[in-house]
Amino acid sequence: MCLDTVTKEEAIKMAGELLYKSGYVGKEYINGMLAREQDVSTYMGRGIAIPHGENAVKDTVKKSGIVVLQFPNGVEFGTGKAKLVVGIAGKGDEHLAILANIAIALDEYTDEQLEELFVTKDKEALYNSYIQKEDTNYQDYKKVRSAKYNAYIKYTIFDIVLPVLWGIGIVYIIFKNIIIKIIIAVTSKKNKKINERYNTILEECKNKLKIKRKIRLVNQENKETPAIYGIVNPKILINEEFLEKYSDEEISYMFMHELSHYKLSTKNNKCHPLV
Repeated sequence: MCLDTVTKEEAIKMAGELLYKSGYVGKEYINGMLAREQDVSTYMGRGIAIPHGENAVKDTVKKSGIVVLQFPNGVEFGTGKAKLVVGIAGKGDEHLAILANIAIALDEYTDEQLEELFVTKDKEALYNSYIQKEDTNYQDYKKVRSAKYNAYIKYTIFDIVLPVLWGIGIVYIIFKNIIIKIIIAVTSKKNKKINERYNTILEECKNKLKIKRKIRLVNQENKETPAIYGIVNPKILINEEFLEKYSDEEISYMFMHELSHYKLSTKNNKCHPLV
């Protein structure tokens, strides 16, 4: 506890040595932990890293167990800074249960509670934070594995390619929106007034979702189902001839679906050019 900051490799070795001295693994397991880290980052997010050995050293595990190292100032893992390094060893497939138990236990903690664990001097409280019931099913195991790989993709791959993708994406979005606006301008029935029935249904749906932004309906012949479009001036593209065969309730469902996309996109501060 309260360890000084070291390199990622040193922290993993420290966890491995502790597993070895505690009788959980053979000496070779430590190199397997370092090899695993080279393949896939074991940083799980929220200041937690869970280094463990690769499959090649699985047979060096004597019994399942965990060790916890606390670094209040954090250890840089490349994809994030870990303040708690949890070394694990699982006999057979038990490492999946251990990973799932840790993930489920930590998921119940708020950020403030985790911050307390990062600096606590209570060994029992720190250890108990990783204990979870043993009835975790295999779906939970897969979620943990998926979360680990997702973290790797999010913090490693995207960090490498993001600058290029950002530039290409901006150019693509601008070009796409220009083309879409031209298509809408050409195909829309500009001079035909929208049936007041549809405007009324739209306003009712907006009120239910508490959307105050002005969103207008645009009639478009080549459109079948409604689709929301636009960033600055959002609009729902409809085909009145298509909607005539549906009841108000069914149309309301369609509008609610499109407005939900809009509400989610604005909540997450994401561009929503066309759904």
